[in-house]
Amino acid sequence: MSCDRPDGPVNASAALAIEVEGLSKRYRGHRPRLAWLSRFGPGDEPRRRDDAVADLDDDVVGSLDDDDEGETAPPVGDQLVWALRDLSFGVAAGTTLGVIGANGSGKSTLLRVLTRLTPPTTGTVILRGRVAPLVPSLPGLMQRRNSLERNVAQVARFYGIPVDEALSRVDAVVEFAELEEHADEPAAALSRGEMQRFAFATAVKLNPDILIADETIVVGDHHFQQRCREELGRQAQQGLTVVFATHQLDLIEELCDEALLLDAGRIVERGATAEIIRQYTQGGYRTKAQAAGRIGDEPESGAADVGNGPVRSARMYSTTGRPITDLHHSEEAVVEIVLELPEAPATVRCTLALRGPAGIRRAAQPAPFTATEPGRYLVSAYLPAGTLESGTYSGGVVALGFTSEGRHQLGALRDAFSVDVFGGTTRASASADAPAWPEKRQLALSWSVARSDLVP
Repeated sequence: MSCDRPDGPVNASAALAIEVEGLSKRYRGHRPRLAWLSRFGPGDEPRRRDDAVADLDDDVVGSLDDDDEGETAPPVGDQLVWALRDLSFGVAAGTTLGVIGANGSGKSTLLRVLTRLTPPTTGTVILRGRVAPLVPSLPGLMQRRNSLERNVAQVARFYGIPVDEALSRVDAVVEFAELEEHADEPAAALSRGEMQRFAFATAVKLNPDILIADETIVVGDHHFQQRCREELGRQAQQGLTVVFATHQLDLIEELCDEALLLDAGRIVERGATAEIIRQYTQGGYRTKAQAAGRIGDEPESGAADVGNGPVRSARMYSTTGRPITDLHHSEEAVVEIVLELPEAPATVRCTLALRGPAGIRRAAQPAPFTATEPGRYLVSAYLPAGTLESGTYSGGVVALGFTSEGRHQLGALRDAFSVDVFGGTTRASASADAPAWPEKRQLALSWSVARSDLVP
């Protein structure tokens, strides 16, 4: 991720406070992990994860990032989950953008990337100015035994604000949080509600250029929540950019200029807040994401057709052997075809067709193979990274037999599997000067054959 803070004149794109291009985020394993919250000094009592903090990662199937350095715990299994897939958008300075979507859609993951709490796996994020995260766990950055003044300075360092500048704003923070009587006391003296007010005041009164809020954008009682709304409106008029994710659609509609709808890690739509909320509430996006196998344990990637003749099944797998329905452009994959040959010897050749947005991609075994014994055989086609451009593909398989009388079809599966390829070039985004992709194209893949009576 890069952070651009130009000091002088900038080009037209500088009107955007946030630029996101081709952003994807991959996680591995299932064990929730918030290592950055473990910031306790000697004598501090451990903070228990309350419901608000526990919900911080509700959009992530696993939270052990396979690309992050410094995470020392071993991964739980080898499942790779793409929490965000090929996101591109911009946010103009002074805009309040609401992010909505069901659990598992990628909201919290997007905010964690924008606040630099986790790096993207692929893609770029440009943030122009100081970024403040207003998340339920912001008090985790504070030390309970330290004074409010020292905690403001600590959070300011996290924002990249000089200590002297931060200390000059302590009075404004304490006054806005209505905590003047606690100004010289340690943070441990604050109640939970007072700590929430203090965290909000610290975030907004340090004058960030960009505020990233996860659920917690207005806090406290009715009186203080109204003060939060008024302060956010005032700062937005002065150029504060806000990206806010929540399940509270009434807050999104009240506070946000426009909204972004996520489903299964992708942008479904962006536009006027009321229209996006209508699409979300009527669209059943959670059901669609779960049905596609993108949330939960193991993605489904089985044969859509019943096997025909000796062709029993065909599936696409990651190189670790996991069935997949999503494939990043930079990842390798294997298509495995299961043949049941009742008679031998038999001479067979398999062909693979992938029907996508730019036409059909075909591949065939370079030469037929001869099965000397009856039984089950596994025919594998290896797809190197970058083989397919972005889009959704339906995979079909044909098995051909060869005898002295010539060639004939043994069996076929037309819609054996589907895969969503993302992160690469799409037909719509291809350069106008580039030649159009052909409707049909042969793929030169590597093939292998193995006897596999143990394949289910």
